[in-house]
Order: sequence, then structure tokens, then C-alpha cells
Amino acid sequence: RGIGKSFVALDMMRAITTQKPFLGLPTLSRQSVLYVDGEMQLSEIRQRAIAMGIPRIGDRANFISAEDFFEQFGRYVNLNGPEDQASLLKTLRNYAMKENDPYLIIFDNISSLCKGNLDSATSTEEDYSFLEFLRKLRHFGYSALTVTHDGKDVLRGPRRTSKQEDFVDVSI
Repeated sequence: RGIGKSFVALDMMRAITTQKPFLGLPTLSRQSVLYVDGEMQLSEIRQRAIAMGIPRIGDRANFISAEDFFEQFGRYVNLNGPEDQASLLKTLRNYAMKENDPYLIIFDNISSLCKGNLDSATSTEEDYSFLEFLRKLRHFGYSALTVTHDGKDVLRGPRRTSKQEDFVDVSI
């Protein structure tokens, strides 16, 4: 916790929305990105975005915070649940109609966006609904970056299960 995962994800967003290099690597084209955050307040996300050179919000850079979700629905987001998955798909359709369909969706972080036991070796099938949702997003042509916590015991390795790795192309 607190080692810069969100800053790396935001820097990737900056690179993609501005067509500037990311970690010294070129960005091929300027694209839209949707950043879904489960921890920070929207004002904090905006401050970080401005400080990092992310363009004006709504101009290829879009954010959904837990705060936004709570204000709209009166509850915290749970992307393991079909209602919240449907809400996000509706949001994506709205972006597509405005020709601002995101090239990348960043989910920061899974622990706060998904209720259940996704990070545990005792996870149930119900806990994997978000992973199936990621598969659906891929089917619709979206790329996703998920930010997760590795856990407190570095000797035990990541606190996610191997099944989570089945749904990703790259894990860093």
C-alpha cells in the first residue's frame, strides 16, 4: 500500500490520452481512457490528474469514482454484482455514442471495487463475477488494466489466486 500503483496507472492514462511516452516507450496514438477508482475522492483524482498533465477531463480522460457511484446509486460500487456491471456497460455505451469510447479502462483497485473474497485462496465462483465481466469487456473490444494489492507478506507472493491470472494478458 502506498508504493505508487495509482500513480503508475495515471501515468499510463496520461501517456495514452496525450500520445506521449510511457516509461520511455512511445505511445502509438492518442486514445480515450476511463479510470474507475474505488478509493479516492473525485477531487483528489482530479488534482493528481492535473499535476500529471492529463488533459481536461472529458477530453479523452474520464473518471468514475466511488464517490460518484455512491451519489448516483446510494451505495458503494460492487463490480462483482450484475447491477453495477450493467451500469458500467451503460456508461460505456454513452461514451461510444459521444465518440469518446475508451481504448483502455483502468480499475483501481480491485479490493475496493469488488465485494467478496476475490483476493483469497478461498474464493467462491460468485466472487469471480468480475473476472467474467473482464472477459465480456474484452469481447466488446475493450482493454482493461486492473490495479491490485499484493498483500502484506511479500514472501507469500500476491494475494490473488491463480484463477485471476487466467483472465489477463500481462501481469506486472
